[in-house]
Amino acid sequence: VVKKVTSRVANFVRSRFTGDGVRDTGCTLKAMRRDCRSALIPFYGMHRFIPALVKGAGFTVEELPVSHRPRVAGVSKYGLGNRAVKATVDMFGVRWLVSRQVRLEYQEREAVLKS
Repeated sequence: VVKKVTSRVANFVRSRFTGDGVRDTGCTLKAMRRDCRSALIPFYGMHRFIPALVKGAGFTVEELPVSHRPRVAGVSKYGLGNRAVKATVDMFGVRWLVSRQVRLEYQEREAVLKS
């Protein structure tokens, strides 16, 4: 119960702070178009912020429901510990990166031949 509550609080805070509008980034299933890769900056813990980075680069983010299944073996490695501190520092870093991103837009022009 504690893990679910802390996860929901963390997702709420992260979503509001980064503005990505995603309810749960704990799900590791993420699909995106190939051109979205340019928005990704590799760092430990980036999986939480992929939607924010992609949306910050001007792409559209959509959340789809997935089927969650209960754990059948092993023990969860998630705990409070220093995860909250690292995630909070990362959250500030991602917000800074997204606010500093430069978006380049261009239009392809059709060559017009004059006769």
